Amino acid sequence: MPRPIPNQEDEDPTPYLFVSLEQRRIDQSKPYDSKKNCWVPDEKEGYLLGEIKATKGDIVSVGLPGGEVKEVKSHQIMQVNPPKFEKIEDMGDMTILNEATVLHNLRQRYYAKLIYSKDFKKDQLQQVNPPKYEKAEDMSNLTYLNDASVLHNLRQRYYHKLIYLSVSYLITFTIT
Repeated sequence: MPRPIPNQEDEDPTPYLFVSLEQRRIDQSKPYDSKKNCWVPDEKEGYLLGEIKATKGDIVSVGLPGGEVKEVKSHQIMQVNPPKFEKIEDMGDMTILNEATVLHNLRQRYYAKLIYSKDFKKDQLQQVNPPKYEKAEDMSNLTYLNDASVLHNLRQRYYHKLIYLSVSYLITFTIT
């Protein structure tokens, strides 16, 4: 590994963090139709961008790049984001957030040599309970009662096989 040269200035990281204005204009000029564009699962690429040609019941005919037409079930296709979200810095801002859109965004940023870094604001983070409440039976004792802490508590109880039994389950168990 080469040694750093002393007193050498670091280069500007901006080209590796943000999409240039020219590239953003090029990306936003791509054709887009929210009713027809979709992501289709593919074994090689993960997902391919396609255009819905026809629908018959549960089967959808999708035109793929190269002129190929693929028939898939309607629950397998996923929606596509508008072009304004191409290579977006914060994927939480996307209107459609699914596996295909996230993979596409990360892939496009990688090809453009753009780093994906997400900084969380303090108000977006959930507060966590102290470890002594990790597997608490009575969740009213939790210091912070929010979705993240309750879910964490339930997971810990599940992993350690400390599962809650509901009263209705006990009643039906004793009756039968």
